[in-house]
Amino acid sequence: MPALALPSRTRLPAGVLALVLAGAAFASALVLTAAPARGATTFVHSAKSGEFRGDRLVLHGIGRRVSWVTNTGRSGVGSIKRLHRRLFPPRRPATGILHIAGDRGGDEREFRLSRPRYSAGRQRVGYRVSGLKRARLARSAAVRGPRRFGPASLSILGAPQLGSGDNGGNDCRVTIENNLPWELEASSEGKWPTDTWDPGIPFQYVLDQAQSITWGSDGGFMRGCSVSGGWTIISDPDSPPNPPQGTFNLNTTWEWNGGGNTGTTCSNTNPGSYYCQDLSSGADGTGSWQLSYIYPPPG
Repeated sequence: MPALALPSRTRLPAGVLALVLAGAAFASALVLTAAPARGATTFVHSAKSGEFRGDRLVLHGIGRRVSWVTNTGRSGVGSIKRLHRRLFPPRRPATGILHIAGDRGGDEREFRLSRPRYSAGRQRVGYRVSGLKRARLARSAAVRGPRRFGPASLSILGAPQLGSGDNGGNDCRVTIENNLPWELEASSEGKWPTDTWDPGIPFQYVLDQAQSITWGSDGGFMRGCSVSGGWTIISDPDSPPNPPQGTFNLNTTWEWNGGGNTGTTCSNTNPGSYYCQDLSSGADGTGSWQLSYIYPPPG
């Protein structure tokens, strides 16, 4: 897991920066359990004051924007409305760490966050809070600590399935293993326009027998991803039996909130001679296939 590194031009208030660092470290511990997550995005509210109202945490003096940072070094600001719309799908609570000004290290309160509310006119944001198994219950924390407090920061990490990529979106990967007695040549590749290659397939790449290759794309900020590739069997008339023609087409798609267009596929243009064996672990955003030959061919 890469260490957190803020760009040299990024300057955040000391209290926010301290919480970002703590939140990113906490995020790193969580995403280790969520393959194929390699990164994590932490969002930070900076408030003038706050309070607990029953099972809700309310922060006052909130602007229209929220700061964010990834543990791969990217940072910026975004809309609170978009944060609530994208990071809080049904039945996927986020995780929050509350740092109140004056708290010593280790005094931060950890919660699960759901049911976000935001009022731009009142400069107020609120979340329903509940306890993490390894943290104090929200209500207990509210009793032990102040019900009303001064300047504070709230660091928010989405569910492990969200924002786990290097760019703050989802990452997609495809791995193939050539189990054919012939070479394969890359014939096509594709991704969503909001993705970036990480990595793409090298130009006119040839995959030898018993070799494998992985290619993929990183989804844009708070977006899903999709990556595909085509591989054509190379004819070799000097090495009989000459292989039947065929092209394998593979795709991995991982929508942001796990919508209907999510999953992995592998097909070929000559199913009478070739087939795809699924080697995937079932992790979101990852497809792994062994490309094989039906021998002897039917008929």
